[in-house]
Amino acid sequence: GFATPFGQEPRAPAQAVPLWQPNVPAAAAVERGYSGGPATIAAGACVGAFVLRGGKRASKRKSQAAAAKAAPAVVVGLQEANRHSSSEVLWQLAKGNSAFCEQLRKAGSYKANTKVDNFAESFLKPPPKAIILSCSKFDAPMSALFGAQPGELCTVRVLGNTCGNADGVVGSIEYELSAVQLPVVIVLGNSRNEAVDAAVRVAMRSAGRTDVPPCKLAFNDYKGEDLILVKKLLPAAHDALSSMPKASYEVLCDLAGKLNVWSTVENLFQSRKIYDDVAAGRLTVHGAYCDVKTGKVQFLGEHPAQQDLLEQGPPLDVVRTASDPPVPPHEALCSLAVGNRRYTKGVGGELGQSYVLKALAGGGQLPAAVVLGCADSRAPVEIYFDQQPGDLFVLRTAGNTIESGYGGLLGSAEYAVAVLKTKLIVVTGHTLCGAVTAAIKAVKSKEGMPTENLGAVVDNIRVAAEMALKTLPDAPLEQQVKMATTLNVFECMQKIMRHSKIMRDGIASEELVLVGAVYNIEEGSLEWVGPHPEQESIVGATLHIQRWREAPYMRKAMPPSTPEARDIMHRLQEGNTRFVEKSELHGVHENPSIAHEDEPDTIMIGSSNLRVPYEDVFDSKPGQVLVQQCMGNIAGHAGGAMFASVEFAVARFAPKVLIVVGHTGDEVVSAALQQVKGAKLPSKSMRHVLDQVLPSCMKAVTDASRASAAETTGGRQLQVEYTATELNALYTIKQLLIHSPIIRDAAKNRGLELHAAILDSSTGKVDFVGQHPLVEQLLGRDPASK
Repeated sequence: GFATPFGQEPRAPAQAVPLWQPNVPAAAAVERGYSGGPATIAAGACVGAFVLRGGKRASKRKSQAAAAKAAPAVVVGLQEANRHSSSEVLWQLAKGNSAFCEQLRKAGSYKANTKVDNFAESFLKPPPKAIILSCSKFDAPMSALFGAQPGELCTVRVLGNTCGNADGVVGSIEYELSAVQLPVVIVLGNSRNEAVDAAVRVAMRSAGRTDVPPCKLAFNDYKGEDLILVKKLLPAAHDALSSMPKASYEVLCDLAGKLNVWSTVENLFQSRKIYDDVAAGRLTVHGAYCDVKTGKVQFLGEHPAQQDLLEQGPPLDVVRTASDPPVPPHEALCSLAVGNRRYTKGVGGELGQSYVLKALAGGGQLPAAVVLGCADSRAPVEIYFDQQPGDLFVLRTAGNTIESGYGGLLGSAEYAVAVLKTKLIVVTGHTLCGAVTAAIKAVKSKEGMPTENLGAVVDNIRVAAEMALKTLPDAPLEQQVKMATTLNVFECMQKIMRHSKIMRDGIASEELVLVGAVYNIEEGSLEWVGPHPEQESIVGATLHIQRWREAPYMRKAMPPSTPEARDIMHRLQEGNTRFVEKSELHGVHENPSIAHEDEPDTIMIGSSNLRVPYEDVFDSKPGQVLVQQCMGNIAGHAGGAMFASVEFAVARFAPKVLIVVGHTGDEVVSAALQQVKGAKLPSKSMRHVLDQVLPSCMKAVTDASRASAAETTGGRQLQVEYTATELNALYTIKQLLIHSPIIRDAAKNRGLELHAAILDSSTGKVDFVGQHPLVEQLLGRDPASK
């Protein structure tokens, strides 16, 4: 919907009574989900339009008395303004401005563009009515299918209309429900569903049926049973075949499609947020099924065994266990960094609840990071990183030391990397370290330690202590200890690389990240010292991704390189121009169809909180573009529903372009930036979305702190948000190329190109960013040879 430059999105209340009616009390306005905060009004770029900035949605329902007390007044030059909430005043002004703009349009002052206006004016309309989880290969936008107005439906789109347990699909739905309490979530299946049909073919072959239609995959060297998405849908296909073993292929596909709807509903009930809302009567989850030949939607109602689902309750698996996918290293690193910021702000979580312990006992472990820290009791690793049990594989010794040769500590770290698939190692020292202080004093006095074992500990720190004293010979002891602490972190990192081939190989391939940090005991904060400065020479490899992440981001022109990709990108650019300028349109709304036979040549990954269909934004004809939508335009993790959906689409349709479209004012980017500042930890499903956006937000904040051309705080924030949005689109591309053999093969050998683009939410104009700057390195090709 409407997006301010700072990512906040004012919305109308859930109730039918508009906030701009003068008889609505201020308390009622806050009670309906929008808490008035200080606001400023600035003239917008459009003729007669206002851009509203500021304010925030209420996170909890308040009593009218409390809300009235909490709602601050906004001075707008009206004597009675302080009798109303700021949100009510803003809505009154916005409504009046809308009427003024309409007068200008009627007078012919400027040409209206209703489709583009849906971006900037949707916040004047009531909030969304429902969330629709549908299949990406569905050529009609949901607003057209149900005759809804722009902004009335939140759409999450993934092939096979499926989801996993606490994955990004579920997280996207939770985000929408947390923003505005919607009454219904609809899981919409459909006939002729490519992914479901593929699962039915696999089930029929496994049952020995001979009347199985041929495989439709464009890549002949793949089989349906090889694709993760097909495996996820197989249970519904097997159940359909068991129920009707002699039914035709078409009948089985329809039945499997409906059973898959219920399977998806069951997965949604694994969400604590969705479960609690349904149990409390705030939400209903319905199934529906569309016949693509007629467009008729059959509403299936609630899950036939919903009472059983409510009695079972959501699983205890709210922490990381062995069933979760491995965490990419930069996501793990960001998780630790923002966890420490929560800790320093006093909003950290609690450790050791009984349900956490039960989940870990039965589910195994899959730690996100190995942390080598000091045994000092004042430096509790899990606590100052604000991590749950199961998140960290912690190794602690006095002075966070590693033996000069080989030993059990290094072997333990290798176990986490080789067996538990951990992708991040963090070496942490801390201020006021007793072991480092002892090493400094021992080097100064040239005296030995009381025992041989204590001497061994000090000897492991001696190199760092000697370097600190050589650099700061006349400095106070406190400064010498501080420098030696940092040098000791680097020394430990060097030993890890020199004495472990597993670690060297992992770092050289950039599948493993090794960084250092120093914990401040007095403040509770961390100083990140980064990787070892000689890391590349130690591991014997050029670390392209690390270099790119450490350098300030500057867009590098990477235009389409194949004729097919150039033609497609040109078509998308022209379509977006028609959309913005309201030229003659010929897209899906002008030619509605949901049974189009053309196969898409483009896959698009966009955000589910964009209220205008992407097919409209690019004025695409039915069937040209396959759109996957989730919050934050992420691709999920390898093995998840979203990731599997993209892989299936690439193998099935052999597209020539995959484009990731971010948009300005994205709520998820704003929420991730708040996490960077130390905001409270959200649910596991919502973290699945945020964790994939955090690396881009952390880099954008870091780059801005080093150098920013902005002269105002608002300008700096705008720059950070835009950079984070662009980096996030590129990060999605990088994850797809690194973790998907199918997509990497298609990009390397079959002519697929992955591009990023940014949609301006205030104008509808798309800025085409291009390919990832490291595309050649990510594909394992020599850029010089190209």
